[in-house]
Amino acid sequence: MENITTIKVIPKKEILAINPTTGSVIKRRVAAYARVSTDLEDQKNSFNAQLEEYTTRISKNPTWEFVKLYSDKGISGTSTKHRIGFQRMIKDALDGKIDLILVKSISRFARNTVDCLKTVRDLRKKNVEVYFDKESISTNDTKVDMMLTIFASFAQEESKSISENVKWGVRKRMAKGQRKMNVKTTLGYKTNHEGKVIIDESTKDIVIQVFNLFAAGYTYREIAQIMTDRGIKTGTGKDVWKVYDIDKIISNEKYVGDFVMQKTVVVDFLDHKTVINNGVEEKYIVQNHHDAIIDRETFNEIQSLRKAKFTKGNNNSSKVNLISKIFYCERCLRNMKVITIHPGTNYARRVFTCKVNNKTSPHYRGCDAPLTIDYELMNRAISEVFNKFNNLPKEIDASINDAYHSSIQTIIESVAEYKTLIAEAEEKMSALIKLQMEEDDVLKYQDEFNIQKSNVSHYKDEISRLEQVLSEEGRQYLVKEKINQYIAEGTITSEILGEVLKAVIRRKDNSIRFVISERAVQVDSTTIDDLLNLEPVYSSCVADKTNTLLFDVAKLEEEVDEH
Repeated sequence: MENITTIKVIPKKEILAINPTTGSVIKRRVAAYARVSTDLEDQKNSFNAQLEEYTTRISKNPTWEFVKLYSDKGISGTSTKHRIGFQRMIKDALDGKIDLILVKSISRFARNTVDCLKTVRDLRKKNVEVYFDKESISTNDTKVDMMLTIFASFAQEESKSISENVKWGVRKRMAKGQRKMNVKTTLGYKTNHEGKVIIDESTKDIVIQVFNLFAAGYTYREIAQIMTDRGIKTGTGKDVWKVYDIDKIISNEKYVGDFVMQKTVVVDFLDHKTVINNGVEEKYIVQNHHDAIIDRETFNEIQSLRKAKFTKGNNNSSKVNLISKIFYCERCLRNMKVITIHPGTNYARRVFTCKVNNKTSPHYRGCDAPLTIDYELMNRAISEVFNKFNNLPKEIDASINDAYHSSIQTIIESVAEYKTLIAEAEEKMSALIKLQMEEDDVLKYQDEFNIQKSNVSHYKDEISRLEQVLSEEGRQYLVKEKINQYIAEGTITSEILGEVLKAVIRRKDNSIRFVISERAVQVDSTTIDDLLNLEPVYSSCVADKTNTLLFDVAKLEEEVDEH
């Protein structure tokens, strides 16, 4: 009779450590980690189920000693930074208090591939094992890194998809005006017992004072000092007012009764950082959402004052420092700012100075420059230089809108194509992961998976590059639009001025050096001497009854590439 060859699999056994003195088994110290991603009822049930399951499982195993169940509720798994329970567990493990960690799945452990692999490797160095139930993977397996890369990558993409779905739901509610307005730190408003936004009579007058002071010509810094001196608290309850606190009030559309939604957006679902929404996503505005504190006509006038531009023949009436970002003091290299000295008196006047930081501020720096620059004379000098040296077109370019929209349409279509390719590649990656789980050879589909992963990375890099191009196209369009506005109305803005002036320096003798160039000019300790030593191409002065301001202009030539 022919013998039939058979193969029998003998299950692996857990290797037990024996105490040489007592002969008893040294139990493994076992902990578990549980996490749910949202506060929805079904997720809460899942959380409770994990608590019960691991408590029972660890307690029943005679070779295990139950250490603790670590947990985080309602915390996203895309980053370990804010997961207190997770961080405490890892610290305890690295401190030698844990031998084995049980986790339901890789996605519960980390949806960030980098975090997942780094944490596992750190634990492995301390001989701490992690076991993932759903995937049946132990970090003691020699092939685990490759498998973790695959599964964690899939979990990361899953998290991204969830994030996009959540954002979509939020945007839908915004489009219907169903988003709740937060007024916890907004002076002048509060919510009643029904959750409706109403005027807070106890702080309303603070808002009105700020608007009135700004309309009277006071700067943000001066208003902030006045509010601090009066002992009025900010919206966040602080005693010291900052420029930011004033701008937050002056520019806040809530005070005219409007509600703007999605002012900020989360660009990267992994780090959860918010950025100002400058066209990245749609904004939603609900007008007359609640009672106004400032009437719309006054509010619009204040916004015009904020964005005030000085025009030909009337430049010295401007209330805005259009050169603040490029105007430096030779002595201390700080930007020159506009302040009002002797405010509220007959001697009040506006001047440029570098000494605007409060002496108690940690950012304060002293400067021995003895004098200020008269604001009106400086504006006259700027106007003279601009009118003499600007090479802006003389006729309106009516084609910029069509050219811009044509250009960005091509870019938008390319971005859409790359997003489609990413979706297709990620779908293939998902299919490969499922096939991989069914194979004994864990490396069978690794090469193809890596190709698709590399493709996704390349497509994302291309999208980032195109978004930068789109941003630059937008900047150039804005400048061209401002040029058209200048040609039509004579309105000078900071964008227009920046096409002519690249740097302005207040010398030690209080005279002014204007630098014109085709490229950006860096002003710092390594360049300022060279900029001041340039031969002037124009010199002049402006004066009033009591003051004279000397100034000259130097041109920084383009660097010639000898290669």
